[in-house]
Amino acid sequence: MKSPHLIPLIQGIYFLITGVWPLVHLKSFMEVTGPKTDIWLVQTVAVLILSFSILFFYVAFKKRIVPIYALMGATSTFGLAVIELYYYLQGTLKWVYFIDSAIEMVFFIYWLWYLLYYRRKKKYKANLIS
Repeated sequence: MKSPHLIPLIQGIYFLITGVWPLVHLKSFMEVTGPKTDIWLVQTVAVLILSFSILFFYVAFKKRIVPIYALMGATSTFGLAVIELYYYLQGTLKWVYFIDSAIEMVFFIYWLWYLLYYRRKKKYKANLIS
């Protein structure tokens, strides 16, 4: 069996946990993250995060990561990080979202690095051919 890409595997596990948790035990989720009024929205975001976890598990075991997967990883993690950081700084979200924002930025940096690496690798191959 091929060894997985470590960061997408970790991100898949992280997103699986954070996506399933509010669907399985909303009460404990809100004890940690704070009270919520729009439960439907919490569960909608959970389902979306869960769907991204499936993508990251898929990517983790691919030989080569296709750029669109890396773009999805970068945009999803950057979006979550910025929103969480903004609302944490506004005093709307608890400290746990600040920690999650930092974790999301680590994932974002990985995906950004991968996109730049892929671009550099493509240019190098193009120069070899021409």
